Amino acid sequence: MRFSSPVLPGPTSRSLPSSRALAWTMAVALAVFTVMAVATLAVDAGGRAGTGAPGRSLAIDLWAARRTASLRTPALTPLAWSLTHVGGTIGLTLLTAAIASALALRGLRAQAVTLVASMSGASILTLVLKGVFNRPRLGAEFRLGPPPRTTAFPSGHSLNTAALMALLAGFVLISAASRTARAGAVAAALVVTAAVGASRAYLGYHRLTEILAGWALGLAWACATALLVIALSRRRSRRASARS
Repeated sequence: MRFSSPVLPGPTSRSLPSSRALAWTMAVALAVFTVMAVATLAVDAGGRAGTGAPGRSLAIDLWAARRTASLRTPALTPLAWSLTHVGGTIGLTLLTAAIASALALRGLRAQAVTLVASMSGASILTLVLKGVFNRPRLGAEFRLGPPPRTTAFPSGHSLNTAALMALLAGFVLISAASRTARAGAVAAALVVTAAVGASRAYLGYHRLTEILAGWALGLAWACATALLVIALSRRRSRRASARS
């Protein structure tokens, strides 16, 4: 099975990406997530052991939170809220639905199904991990808004935005789009992912390590999705060859 172009109708002129490259990218991303997770567990364990309060922050997290708070301005705050709404549950759900619908209308049903299935899985993964780590949020003195309803680790906004942007960039990379369009798609994905994550730090809802963990796991999830698509593609090809 070969994906059709998410940019232009008709079959793509590029095959699916290398499984080895995707596997290495996923491994590096998972390694980054693991480092963030271990650091989080260690500092929380220290709190429970009596060496600090549960949910206390690493030095780098406190430094980043204070530094980010010092950058707040009346002009930047509304922008940060807009970005954080885009990367929230409602924003990403609407965005995913709109993009999947557009892909389906263009006849690109494989991409549409992949997008919806992967983003649904990423949302479930976020909820599971937040429950497992049960990480308290930053103190109220850092926040610009109301108390959040979920725990802190990993950043769901960062994870799900990274997953969505990586998938969309991947669709363009395997399409018949020009080199400029492909480079633009990757750049746009990086900018949007970084901006949403930065908004969570700016508004005081997440520590730096939680955002980094979200970015890393979102990328790993997108790579895992691509690897699954490749595996299914090869399986169908083998079946088709066997029938012929």
